Amino acid sequence: MKTILDEKLNSVCYLCGKTVTTGNNVPHSQHKTRRFIRPNIQKTRGMIICTKCLRTINKYSVA
Repeated sequence: MKTILDEKLNSVCYLCGKTVTTGNNVPHSQHKTRRFIRPNIQKTRGMIICTKCLRTINKYSVA
């Protein structure tokens, strides 16, 4: 079983530092179980960045 520290080390945005957060899976019966909420990390342009930073770079870059 992976720990929160293992998850955070594997998925960190190089630019904004966004990491894994935790939340709950909540079914109809309201029996909550813990889950990881991971950022959408992409390897692009020689960096490992989240898609929000990638969109910002595409918006403000001079092409």
